[in-house]
Amino acid sequence: MTAAPEILGSVSEENVERMKRVEAAFNRGDLDEMLGHIAPDAEWEISESNPSARTLHGHDEIRAYLADWRDTVHGLHYEASRYVHAGDAVVQLGSMTSRVGGGDAELTVPLAFVTRFRDGVPVRTEEYLDVEQALEAVALR
Repeated sequence: MTAAPEILGSVSEENVERMKRVEAAFNRGDLDEMLGHIAPDAEWEISESNPSARTLHGHDEIRAYLADWRDTVHGLHYEASRYVHAGDAVVQLGSMTSRVGGGDAELTVPLAFVTRFRDGVPVRTEEYLDVEQALEAVALR
C-alpha cells in the first residue's frame, strides 16, 4: 500500500523499484550490487535501539556493517511488506528473518527503513525497529 497522492512528493516508482533491487541484492548476499544502487558517499544510520547505534559513511563502512550481520546471523533475509512514498524518501516496512542457533527455527523481527533520495539516488538510509517511528520520521504519523 502506498501513501495518498497528496504526499507522494518527488519520489517515483523508479525509486521504489530501486529499493526492491537493493533488497533483492541484500537477500542474495551480493553487497557489491546492493551498494552499486546507492551513492558512494551515502549514510546509513543504525537504529538507536541497536547497542552499536551510529551513522555509517560511505560504501566501505556500510559494507563492513552489513557483512558483519550476514556473517554473524545465519539465513538473514529481509522482506518488505509495504513501500510508502514520502516526499524525497521511500519507507520500507517489513521484517528481518534469521535462523536461530544453526537449526531450522526462525526468528522474525519487524524492521523498517527510511531511504532518502537526491536526484533519484539513495543518499541516506535510516533503520527503525519500530514501524511507527519510521513513519514519524517522514511525518506520516
